[in-house]
Amino acid sequence: MVNDAAAGIALLSPAPADQFQRIRLRLTRPLIDWFPLEYVRGNPDYDPYAPPDFSWLKRLPVARAPPSSPAPPALERRVRMAHVVAEIIAILEDDPRRVAEMRACLAEMLRGLEVVFFENAAVMIEWLTPHRADVVLISLDHDLPLKSAEGETIVCGTGRQLADFLATPEPTCPVIVHSSNPDCAREMLFALADGGWTHSQVYPRDDLAWIRDAWREQITQYVRSGWISLP
Repeated sequence: MVNDAAAGIALLSPAPADQFQRIRLRLTRPLIDWFPLEYVRGNPDYDPYAPPDFSWLKRLPVARAPPSSPAPPALERRVRMAHVVAEIIAILEDDPRRVAEMRACLAEMLRGLEVVFFENAAVMIEWLTPHRADVVLISLDHDLPLKSAEGETIVCGTGRQLADFLATPEPTCPVIVHSSNPDCAREMLFALADGGWTHSQVYPRDDLAWIRDAWREQITQYVRSGWISLP
């Protein structure tokens, strides 16, 4: 009984001062890791037993939100389109029958929009350089003919040249690839995807029926999604 009573008295007795200091050190020492090293090393009056001083937090730079980035070119252009009456559709196509059918189809769908056709890739690239921002839709064939003029052969190029050209500048409008050459059309789609352009593929079939079917439907989807604004 005496030993038990002594133990109880010992438990109720205050602990030595040095024991409290050791406990306090164990509690405050981890906070040192949160202090700047220059505060600990360069302060000769630093006392690990003193209450932690967080005044150094006031000297930290204030975090500021980064400046808002400008709207994507495509978005800016779509906003601008809402205030523009006339826009341009640029098409690379050499078949006169396809050209006539596309022109008639667009006249029914998008009245008021100008349609420009090209049969030479280099000529279209030269035209797009200053007019790219005015185009709401581009449609590209791949295989173009060799033509003769005044005894000279004219190489009209391919649609791949247009796809490579478009892969460099900022995207501004959707692009349809309407080539019946599956391998080359796939390469064109890859180039457009690398450039970040919104793109799709329409495969020609049933002579000219695909123009008023899949091609027209794809353009309708771009109208519904806001890429093309009706005047």
